[in-house]
Amino acid sequence: FRFGQDDPRRAVSLVKAGVGGFCLYKGKSRQIAAFTARLQAQAEVPLLFCADYEDGAASHCQDATALPSNMGIAASGRPHLARLKAEITAREALALGVRWVLAPVVDLAVEPSNPIVNVRSFGADPALVSAMARAYLAGLGSRGVLGCIKHFPGHGRTVCDSHLELPIIKAGKAVLERDLAPFRRLAKAAASVMLGHLAVPALGSGSEPFSLSPAAARLLRGRLGFKGLVTTDALDMHAISKR
Repeated sequence: FRFGQDDPRRAVSLVKAGVGGFCLYKGKSRQIAAFTARLQAQAEVPLLFCADYEDGAASHCQDATALPSNMGIAASGRPHLARLKAEITAREALALGVRWVLAPVVDLAVEPSNPIVNVRSFGADPALVSAMARAYLAGLGSRGVLGCIKHFPGHGRTVCDSHLELPIIKAGKAVLERDLAPFRRLAKAAASVMLGHLAVPALGSGSEPFSLSPAAARLLRGRLGFKGLVTTDALDMHAISKR
């Protein structure tokens, strides 16, 4: 639901039709809180609202608290600051009616020309990224908010933006194992994993998006043993919507 663009009456009709939740974009705090409360009142089963609050609710909510980027937090070398970032995010998200924060990004910042990951990542070192993301997830969880590690199996090596086209990751299995490390280490700590719209031939997706490939389930559910919620990145991104 995009505030200022989508019709709230349409959202109410979707709730009455049985929709289970909404991903929220933009808006101001009072507007968002009133919207989520209105829809919850209309729902027979509690709705689940989510949002890309990667750098705090201010990532989309205009009057929320802006927080440092993941790369900025990780530069301190202090995981407790990643946890604090998540706790602040969770408090404000709950006040808005959002219980599922689509963060943290655990892609490795290994490609300087990457147009979409860059400072959204905690860094290039799998151990650092894992430690920071684990602290972040703990911070969300301490407030009863769900987190989401993304973008599986790793968007860090791309040189194009999956919002615009389908990236193809040409790295071999040995290199990709390093990119998978944060997902592997956090498989038991994360409530959800987001699949990226990436072609990863070495992992069995061929030229098709990994997000729509049976290879994703085999790797995530099978070898990594992840038992939580699996979601894809947005379905209106051109990496798949153009296909």
